[in-house]
Amino acid sequence: MKKILASLLLLLTLSLNSQEISEKENQDDYLHELIADLVHKEEITSDPVIILNEQLLTTEALDTLNISKFEITSYAVIKKNQEDVEVKFGKQGLNGVLMIKTKSFQQTLSDKNYLAKDDVLYLIDGKATHSSMLKNMDPETIAKIDVLKDQDSIAKYTDEQVNGIIKIQLKKGSK
Repeated sequence: MKKILASLLLLLTLSLNSQEISEKENQDDYLHELIADLVHKEEITSDPVIILNEQLLTTEALDTLNISKFEITSYAVIKKNQEDVEVKFGKQGLNGVLMIKTKSFQQTLSDKNYLAKDDVLYLIDGKATHSSMLKNMDPETIAKIDVLKDQDSIAKYTDEQVNGIIKIQLKKGSK
């Protein structure tokens, strides 16, 4: 009886291990699956522009990548054959553009990357604010942004020694 139970346990363990390996292989090839799915939906062709973490990927680099679906935090697609895409991405952009961000990229961005220097004054609707307020600001609420760099313009708003002012005017009803 012990031998039968040991054999069953061994078979169950081997079965689970092979299932984990199979699932891992499927997850590691997620990027290629995503591209194939977008090609199937006719959103892009099989040779789109691919931008991974703000870096343009070559076809050769793409062939060496294995990115799991758990690593991708977001992606955006610019569909194929859009006229304005060629200006920014060249002729290959007409094949579509796939922009991907991964967890490892997100983790390299710290608040230091978002927060500006202390020598800039930020004004939101005329009120001075700390740069950390900008990090969580919804861009859809912004009506206008002005950048003031000359000392005469800066002097109209503050006596502090700053190298510039960023004035943000919000849309009516936004806070």
